[in-house]
Amino acid sequence: MLLHRRKFCECNCGQVIQNQPHHKYSGTPKYLRGHYGRGIKRPSQMGRIPWNKGKKGLQVGWCKGLTKETSKSIILIAQKVSGDRNPMRRPEVAKKHSFAMMGKPGYWKGKKRPDVKEWCGGEKNYNWNPDREKRFAPYTEEFAINVPKVRKRDNYICQLCFNSGKTVHHIDTDKGNGKITNLVNLCCKCNTQLACKDKGIWSIFYQPYLQVIAEKRVI
Repeated sequence: MLLHRRKFCECNCGQVIQNQPHHKYSGTPKYLRGHYGRGIKRPSQMGRIPWNKGKKGLQVGWCKGLTKETSKSIILIAQKVSGDRNPMRRPEVAKKHSFAMMGKPGYWKGKKRPDVKEWCGGEKNYNWNPDREKRFAPYTEEFAINVPKVRKRDNYICQLCFNSGKTVHHIDTDKGNGKITNLVNLCCKCNTQLACKDKGIWSIFYQPYLQVIAEKRVI
């Protein structure tokens, strides 16, 4: 009974196809994986011997280093596609190729291409930031001296969300103003949110609020 239930691979390898749960819906396959077409000779392959049969390792192409002076095969190949035998020299092929390439001329055809700096440089660039000089300005020595004082003054607590933090922020967003009354301790999340998202809310509410806190806690 077990022999009748078994199903062998139809490539005559003698291996049994094991039943899987999904075969219940899709049916048992005829071949094992990779066995389909094994041993079948196609008409185009009959009588041909592979050039790399019996060779091991990385093989070099048969035409590498050959020239017209050293090989007849290269001469025959060159004669097939040289001169009038080149397909592109036939009028019907050339006409077909030109019709395929036919279309509207390029956008810059007959025009002078503008300079990249004139086209998308400076204020015309979508990444342009009018406050670029203020944003990337270096910190002052006064700021470096007051950073540990501000952290100690605010007890290492963010003055907006009241979580722990030690990111010192300029209240008026001017890096040149490193006075202790212009500095406040924030967490990294609140500092990033003020710098990138809530600029309008910052000028209306947060800036006066933190200014009062900083002035009251001056050491």
